[in-house]
Amino acid sequence: MEFSILGPLEIRDDGRPVPIPGAKERALLGLLVVEAGTVVSTDRMVYELWGDDAPVTALRTLRSHVSRLRRVLPCPEQLITRRPGYTLEVAANSIDAAVFERLADRARRDLDRDTHSAADSAAAALGLWRGRALDDLLGFEFAEREARRLEERRVSATELRLDADLRLGRHDHVLPELRALVVDHPFYERFLGVCAVLAGEPEAGSLLEDARERLRLIGDDNCLITAVGWLGVVRERNGRSDAAACYAEAARVSRKIHHKPGLAMSFDRIARLAYRSGRTSSAVRLAGAVHSAVEGISLAPYYLAEHRALIEEIGEGELPTGGEDLEELVPYALEVAAELTGQG
Repeated sequence: MEFSILGPLEIRDDGRPVPIPGAKERALLGLLVVEAGTVVSTDRMVYELWGDDAPVTALRTLRSHVSRLRRVLPCPEQLITRRPGYTLEVAANSIDAAVFERLADRARRDLDRDTHSAADSAAAALGLWRGRALDDLLGFEFAEREARRLEERRVSATELRLDADLRLGRHDHVLPELRALVVDHPFYERFLGVCAVLAGEPEAGSLLEDARERLRLIGDDNCLITAVGWLGVVRERNGRSDAAACYAEAARVSRKIHHKPGLAMSFDRIARLAYRSGRTSSAVRLAGAVHSAVEGISLAPYYLAEHRALIEEIGEGELPTGGEDLEELVPYALEVAAELTGQG
């Protein structure tokens, strides 16, 4: 038998679908598949099927559901009674979720040593999905928990495949999928960052603009800082003068929610533009403030490397001693950004 939970629950026997009548029987089987190889106690089964509203006859009814389930399963001996409940004993490769996770783990291991293999494994893993996991059982708590867990693994596997495809130069593979991912998952900052990697592609900027508008509507300021920051990077790489306006928005939002990493990132990027346009004193003031505060800020490795490169470009000896408070410096940063954008 083959069990599929990466979508509605399905069972196949030699490729033929096996119908499982009854909502409780389907839920019971779904629980046993999720916990395959593990004994699920009758107490837990009762709770998962009925919650706090279990009838006094729940245990007897549960045994009836188990009996009916055994009658329809092609291999009923795999549903084993074992104290204090029941277990489903099946081969790991007979459950699509287990195969998916194994392929995703292989892709992660292979990413740095065999990128083609990693891309193939990630694609094979994602190809097993038929929709939302356990979609027909989402009224049951166990199914919702497992669906959330598997969805996180699915997103992670998608990130792996995008990473592998980018390393292999398959930009034509990445863009169509990225369009849907940014719409469906605007909160996943990794997908927003991929748009910046594809800065030379005309659609990369529009994807980030769409994400920015959606995040503004949703009110997720943390992700908005990331989206407008990457949008600025894309515009900067394409020689657009309005890149600074994106960094200014990141600074404004960062000040609103007291997000120091966002302030550091936006100040550094405004400083970089200022330095390269001949506004050396402005660049030194902004970069110096970040440099004085950087040890107390939890910056992602990418942003920290970006900051160090800027300081090397300016020259650490040019920086003032004793930095200014980042939040208090926001109005000045906005003035500089406006000058760079041609609005001031």
